[in-house]
Amino acid sequence: MLARPALVFSSALLLAACGTGDSPGLPVVVTDSAGVKIIENPAPTELGPWTRTVGATLLRHAPGADAPEPPLYRISGARRLSDGRLAVSDQGAKGVRLYSAQGVWERTMGAEGQGPGEFQNPVLLGLVGEDSLVVGDVDNRRITILHPDVGLVRTAAIPDAAGGYPIPQGLLDDGSVLVGGGFFFSSGQGRQMQSGVSRGPTTFAALFPDGALRAALGEFPGIEMYWEVSASGLRGRLIPFGKIPVAAAGASRIYLGTSDRYEILAFDQEGALREIIRSRYQPPAVSAEDLRHYRDERLEDADDAEERRQIEDDLNQTPPAERWPAYQSFLVDGAGRLWVGAYRGPGDDDPVYAVFAADGRMLGTVAFPPRFRPFDIGDDYVLGSRFDELDQETLEMVALQGG
Repeated sequence: MLARPALVFSSALLLAACGTGDSPGLPVVVTDSAGVKIIENPAPTELGPWTRTVGATLLRHAPGADAPEPPLYRISGARRLSDGRLAVSDQGAKGVRLYSAQGVWERTMGAEGQGPGEFQNPVLLGLVGEDSLVVGDVDNRRITILHPDVGLVRTAAIPDAAGGYPIPQGLLDDGSVLVGGGFFFSSGQGRQMQSGVSRGPTTFAALFPDGALRAALGEFPGIEMYWEVSASGLRGRLIPFGKIPVAAAGASRIYLGTSDRYEILAFDQEGALREIIRSRYQPPAVSAEDLRHYRDERLEDADDAEERRQIEDDLNQTPPAERWPAYQSFLVDGAGRLWVGAYRGPGDDDPVYAVFAADGRMLGTVAFPPRFRPFDIGDDYVLGSRFDELDQETLEMVALQGG
């Protein structure tokens, strides 16, 4: 596992060019291959003294039993507006909740449905222009623009050219949206499949703000699954420690990775590969103890004896991956830095992110409070969701100190 200190900068010699405004990181090696920069970084565990930390909790909100809003459930996005107000998307409201700067609920924009301004599976991607909120709806295959003072501004359909199940993943600085990463296969492929572990393809694409296709980034290995083919049909299930595609967008870059190695592809807004970011970190082999923890965690989620039996049967028939995924998630902050979430094994509630400058240099790592998931990272704050001791999902903002 990665160590869990706070953000670190080192004064060691930097071989890559600076110019992003960040302090230098540890030595990296930059090579060029047909116009594509390859940045070789150390492992996060090799970083030196820490100079940046997550500080006190600035805000915590969880609707009570008598609150006028429904409980927070499966928060999918959160953003801080220019006047300090907060916007949150989740499955509980099926829309976008607006809060004051102090965390007091003001109203919810949208409702469950398929009409304009309605949502089935909202994902809040970010801000464009003067506090306009960009909301991707996975099930409605639609991008919706909302303004906190106006309401619905416009909608744009996600075109078929974007791929089979295009999940909104991030927002570029001009309002273009990265979509992709979902699983899909044709009925013909299903008939040809055999039982065993496989990674079917997934696609990624960048869309203009009006929904038109901007750049098709191509096919990548999708979710690693175990498929069981029988006379009754095709059944798929996730494998323990299986690899997944990971993606994010921000500023002028699109970041894609397959999580089978610590390598991240950085594309420009037009879909051209510009950098390959690597780290010497090697994911550990999956151990018998890892599998025991994985099994215990799955069984704890079972509602009854029958579900426990089904989980046991599935795990007994599903071969695990040989190694952990190299990482778990990506996020791009307002300054264009890439935050890479370390993969957390069963029972590990302490999220740690490695931070890379816009030029691909690793700057250090940041440890967040237990069970915290960041969505919006500013100069001195991080806004995200967190599960408390009672398993209640909360909206939380923490201070980001030092620097």
